[in-house]
Amino acid sequence: MSSSEFVCGHVVNNKEKWQAGDALNDVSDGVNTSFTGSNGSIFTKIWGAPLTQGGYDIVVDVNRNGKWDIDEPIDSKVYVGFEAIPEFPTVAIPLFILLLLIFFFHRKRF
Repeated sequence: MSSSEFVCGHVVNNKEKWQAGDALNDVSDGVNTSFTGSNGSIFTKIWGAPLTQGGYDIVVDVNRNGKWDIDEPIDSKVYVGFEAIPEFPTVAIPLFILLLLIFFFHRKRF
């Protein structure tokens, strides 16, 4: 990539194995066009809240053809690029209620 070039970034469901020609079906809030700097850095917001829980890859579609080509960057070709996990209150509140119920029922037995 040369300096000052526009590229398209996609957030796609995680794939264990990428093959040339695989479609880039963006699952975030749309295709993210970014401006690259002279050192190749890309700064962009890739997905706004709320996120859907799961594993995802970030793919840069350099030639903007909507398909993955062998030379195009992926955040991880082998492992999950990133995981979207529930926010703390989503997990903490049910866990806290469960602990209270265990404590309540345990105390009633004695």
